[in-house]
Amino acid sequence: MLAVAAACSRSVTPDEARPTASARVGPSAEVASSFPISSATPDLEPEDHPFPTRSRLGGVGSTRNTIACGEKRCDAASHDCDWDPLAGDWVCVPQIAPSADGSDVADHPFLVRCDDASDCGPNERCCSSTRNLVSLAHECSPLGDVDGCRQEICHADGAACPAGTACVPTPDADLDPAGVSGVCVPPRGVATCGGKTRCSQSRPVCLLAKRGPPSCAPFDSEPFHAAPIESRLTCTRQGDCSGEEMCFYGFGDTQTLGTLCGRWSRGLSGTPVCDPQGPQKRAATKAELDRVCGSDEPCRTKLVCMPGKELPWMGALTSL
Repeated sequence: MLAVAAACSRSVTPDEARPTASARVGPSAEVASSFPISSATPDLEPEDHPFPTRSRLGGVGSTRNTIACGEKRCDAASHDCDWDPLAGDWVCVPQIAPSADGSDVADHPFLVRCDDASDCGPNERCCSSTRNLVSLAHECSPLGDVDGCRQEICHADGAACPAGTACVPTPDADLDPAGVSGVCVPPRGVATCGGKTRCSQSRPVCLLAKRGPPSCAPFDSEPFHAAPIESRLTCTRQGDCSGEEMCFYGFGDTQTLGTLCGRWSRGLSGTPVCDPQGPQKRAATKAELDRVCGSDEPCRTKLVCMPGKELPWMGALTSL
């Protein structure tokens, strides 16, 4: 429940363009501008409720310019929502500024500074951030900060997602049973497969075979489940993905796909896919250096596109 949620691409219909969000404008008078932390019962200690045990999304009313906080709504212009381990409840607290040393994350791991773009400034969006890997915590991030935004957060009654994406609910049996909260997701792409031809929306996955050419297949089909995990490719080129998603190799104990389209973050996602444009390694392009390395000079010096064994145009962007 508190693990990092990978925003894998899926089939959705484009949503309307996001209206310009007001810069944390206050809500109507009935919204609680402050909901003080409750006095703790004497026999309660912080460790009695260290993690959220109830939904943050139980309040009624519009979420525009407000943050759902248990049964209340916080004024997004002046307050955040935080989990109070003594009270065992969500409470509105005066805004807590992000700190350079990350102490705000350590002291308030479940802090919610927004629950959709209407709670942020005109050039910001509401994100689960790479600063805090707790999936319940959200904060406003600049629109251009692709690396810092793991997922763009949306709300069923909040501001629209960016044009070309849709708000896809992410229900949780305990903390969001109604699926009120979600993430902004672009339309699912299709993989480039045998002969460098694209698969179709009905058969979007490219399956590699031990013998014979690769073939396209539907998700969750018999051929899909029969193929080894590393042979299930939902993308083989960066052009197979859409929006701010990248094509990268899967990794880790929860891997179910050989490659996937998703919001790539350095150190949190698998190795990006690249086109080696030949049988030998090649130097990374400026765009690849900027996206993968940023200002990290050792990374920029060593980053190359290594040819792969699966398909001639499918390599791995890695540092040697």
